[in-house]
Amino acid sequence: MVFPESALESGEAVHPREVMAVVEVVSKSNPENDYEGKMRDYPIMGIPSYLLIDPRTGTGMLLSAPHQTPEGRRYSTRREFAFGETIRVGEWEVATADFPTY
Repeated sequence: MVFPESALESGEAVHPREVMAVVEVVSKSNPENDYEGKMRDYPIMGIPSYLLIDPRTGTGMLLSAPHQTPEGRRYSTRREFAFGETIRVGEWEVATADFPTY
């Protein structure tokens, strides 16, 4: 998760509204959790960016710009990439050239 350091000062859990981005590596044992559950839950929580890295395929996707749809709150922007590309997540750049695959 990416959030301001000040979010830790209260000693409580970081509130989702303070999270600017979440980066997940797809698990071998439960990829559905990342591709289905979290893709559904994070925009509902108001998390602006979700970077999903899939070492199984050497690819990933950046989901961003949550908005309201008839099915509920969803990400409106989806950018797929292959390992080797540099991805812009908010104000940060993530170089993926050295990401390993499994």
